[in-house]
Amino acid sequence: MRLAPPPNHLPETLPRSNPGNENGEDPNPRGRIDLQVPDTLKPFLEPLNTLLEMDETSDARAHFEETVRNVTAAVQDYFHLQPTRRKSETNGSNHGGLDLQNPQRVQQTYKWNRRKCVRAITQEPSQRCPVNMETFRYFQSVWETSNSPVERIHSEPPTRPPIMESFSQPFVAGCLKSAENSAPGQDLICYKHWRELDPSCSVLTRIFNVCIKLSDIPVAWKTSQTVLIHKKGDVSNLDNWRPISLSNTIYKLFTKCLEKKLSEWCEANAILSPTQKGFSPYDGVLEHNFLLTQHLEAARRCDTDKFVTWLDISNAFGSVPRQAVIDSLVACGADQYFVSLICSIYQGSNTRVLTEEGPTPTIQLLNGVKQGCPLSGILFNLSIDKVLYTIKENREQRAILAFADDIVLLANDAEDMQEMITATAHELGALCLSLNPQKCATLHLSVRVPTGSVPTKFQLEGAEIQALSDGDSYTYLGTPVGFFVQKNFKTANQALTILEKISTSHLEQWQKLDALKTFFFPTLSFSMRTGQLGKTDWSEVDVAARKEIKNILSLPSSASNHYIYGNRKLGGRGVPSAAEDSDFYLVDSAFKLLTSRDEDVSFEALGQLTRTVAHRIGRQPSDGDLGAYMSGSMEGEYAETTNQLSNTWTLARKASTRQLVTWSFTEGKPKVTIGDEVLTSTKRRGILKAFHDNFQVRETQNLLAAPSQGKVMDCVAMAPTSSHFITYGKWSWKTDWRFIHKARLNLVPLNANKKGPLPTLRACRKCGHWDETLPHVINHCKSYSAAWQLRHNAVLARIRAAIAFRGTILSENQVVGPNRLRPDLVAQIDNNIYIVDVTIPFENRRQAFNQDREGKVFKYLELLLYFTSLGFQQVHIVPIVVGSLGAWDPENDVFLRKVATNRYLAVLRKLCVSDCIRWSNLHTASHRCKTVLHRFTPSPVHSGTTFKLFELWAFPERPIALGHNSRQRNGSWHSNN
Repeated sequence: MRLAPPPNHLPETLPRSNPGNENGEDPNPRGRIDLQVPDTLKPFLEPLNTLLEMDETSDARAHFEETVRNVTAAVQDYFHLQPTRRKSETNGSNHGGLDLQNPQRVQQTYKWNRRKCVRAITQEPSQRCPVNMETFRYFQSVWETSNSPVERIHSEPPTRPPIMESFSQPFVAGCLKSAENSAPGQDLICYKHWRELDPSCSVLTRIFNVCIKLSDIPVAWKTSQTVLIHKKGDVSNLDNWRPISLSNTIYKLFTKCLEKKLSEWCEANAILSPTQKGFSPYDGVLEHNFLLTQHLEAARRCDTDKFVTWLDISNAFGSVPRQAVIDSLVACGADQYFVSLICSIYQGSNTRVLTEEGPTPTIQLLNGVKQGCPLSGILFNLSIDKVLYTIKENREQRAILAFADDIVLLANDAEDMQEMITATAHELGALCLSLNPQKCATLHLSVRVPTGSVPTKFQLEGAEIQALSDGDSYTYLGTPVGFFVQKNFKTANQALTILEKISTSHLEQWQKLDALKTFFFPTLSFSMRTGQLGKTDWSEVDVAARKEIKNILSLPSSASNHYIYGNRKLGGRGVPSAAEDSDFYLVDSAFKLLTSRDEDVSFEALGQLTRTVAHRIGRQPSDGDLGAYMSGSMEGEYAETTNQLSNTWTLARKASTRQLVTWSFTEGKPKVTIGDEVLTSTKRRGILKAFHDNFQVRETQNLLAAPSQGKVMDCVAMAPTSSHFITYGKWSWKTDWRFIHKARLNLVPLNANKKGPLPTLRACRKCGHWDETLPHVINHCKSYSAAWQLRHNAVLARIRAAIAFRGTILSENQVVGPNRLRPDLVAQIDNNIYIVDVTIPFENRRQAFNQDREGKVFKYLELLLYFTSLGFQQVHIVPIVVGSLGAWDPENDVFLRKVATNRYLAVLRKLCVSDCIRWSNLHTASHRCKTVLHRFTPSPVHSGTTFKLFELWAFPERPIALGHNSRQRNGSWHSNN
């Protein structure tokens, strides 16, 4: 398979052939056209293979270090990555070097690091730590002090299978694909760079496997920079700053692969305590909050006091001794090769802390695990796992919950709670970890009249822990917990602030839409899961969001809301609805609790549901009763009673009623039916996706049924390619992006679209004969026949380039046959004749495409006999149909796959769609501004020898908007004046 030359380098009639070998034979027969793929890293495959095959020696390590340095240099050279001088900041604040008033910088930053850009837009400027040498001494005392945990007598470790032997390319590629493009390390290489130069991860996988073989990593990977993120409190107190390590992305990808393998191994062998839900495959936040709520609810149900204590570990990740990490790996049966690799990763590691006055001197990391390193979470969990088992030991009831370093103690009496606090502090102290009494809190919920919080005092190493009173709350995993906690609108208000800041930022319009979908709506999910606000409140959020989104899309208020919520692959925008999502999350939470992999959670969930239904119907419920209740049945006994208290199940019941969800139970195991899809516990991760798909398809169907705004969208829904540019803005001008939404919904302000005009005022301002509708302007008004030809030729040029590479162009727009027909192209491919003709109809529902395709076939039927008489056995008529507003006909792909690879065809489709939209936009703009479109032919441009996808075709600069006197001297634009 050959790579395609740049289209403008193709000869006029024949594609460039391969040079023959010495015998005059063609070593590579003509194949389908394809995109060029960067091969910058290809030369490194052979030396890496050699390293994998040779025995471990000192020379092997030296060669490996050199090879990795050369790979890094090659990537840096390819992307021209050079360190920039750090700008001084006199005000002590920064946005990561991002000037929010510079649109170009903001938009470029969003393309490379969405999270960083949105954080800079929506949050207050961050501060560098205001102290310098004090910072150095503080972290030097923490990290360069090698703490030793209390020696314990360990039993013989169990024999278990190795954690991993090597990585496969698909495994590494999957980890790279899921990596968010976060801040790079000192080599300045982002994940996006690796994805472009090594998409199959052939080089990265070999590098990682050499690391596994040598049980070590390159020295450059052990150096990092540490940024300090202010949490809250006094900025001069270094305990109020969270250190985040910035390492090279290749190191973070390697440790991400290690973390995934280690997590899978721990899960398969049941290593970690079931009370630990941090960095685990469980729905830890949801399940821990449910169990905590259950513990407090038992006070009312069982008429007994309940106690809760929240513990905070000071600098947990940075203080855990390195030896404790290694001991925990050995104790759980990790193989010696993995343990040796972890030791080597930390041996010799160092960092420099970035402060307001610049970086500190180098600090050796002899203690703790690095926050920001993918491995740190699971290693920390293993280190403190013994503490969790010790507290839970000899206690029948649930005594402790842990989410990484967030620990909660649960007790039924004050003496047991004090004993657990003391024991936990002692066990953590043995690991050189200390608790911070000032950030701990307790809650004693008493059932004695008056019911409420009792200020029972508990001691932590001589210090008194804060006791919560009525109305007070402690935020645990995002949820405020306490007695008589008031309804909190803070989350919704903060989200609306984010909405406003994103909408008024200097991001591109498509970037704003993407940012809202990626960062605005997800911030609401937790409040929706916990039912903190009602559906009416979320509906008000929807009203505000729709207003901003329609403004971003340049749509009037009359635009259909179905377009906003419709499925993205079917032409809609795929924006979530806060009101609908609030129902989805309630049902999803209930189903996940009932199907949890933690048996304690699923047992508690089914128990509370059973009690809730029993309270409603006055008897012990059956599986059928549970299903009827959760499905929202109001028949029989359900119509005569109500539930006095609101909980997870009453909220899920109401949500299921609104969303027409049907529940059924078999021996206590639930199934839900959403639309036509039935989901069981094996598909518990697909509940939200099923909800969103069902909602978006329903919205799309409503849109397509609209008589005016649904006509074009009926054709757009035929292929996802028709809306490719809306998500990423590729190959489209800003004006095209703003134009296409109005155009596809038939909302372009033309005479015929105005409300209530007289018939004479509806006429076309150019020809005056027909109503000035969008189909008339861009497809039917004969005054613009030259403009139609320009749009047609732009698409034809793309198709011709692909065909000319694969076959031979016999004629182009030439008279063929006895009746002097002029097809766009006649091509010979593998001794077959293809009569290719491009047509650009208006998208007046799908039958318009079918009629144009059938019309082209009928028109050129006689040429079948003509070419057959010339001796050709196979003759095909190939209409290429693309809508004038960018709707792609999937029937085109049947022929185009014969001449182009899937990779090339994916780009070709998008370019043809963008060409049609661009020319229709120019056409409409010139019509409304009374200017003449003349001889503006976009020529494909190839930028040197480096063939990049986003530089495949570029277009000359043109005016963003046209006025009556607009003119381009090269002859591209002329004014009527």
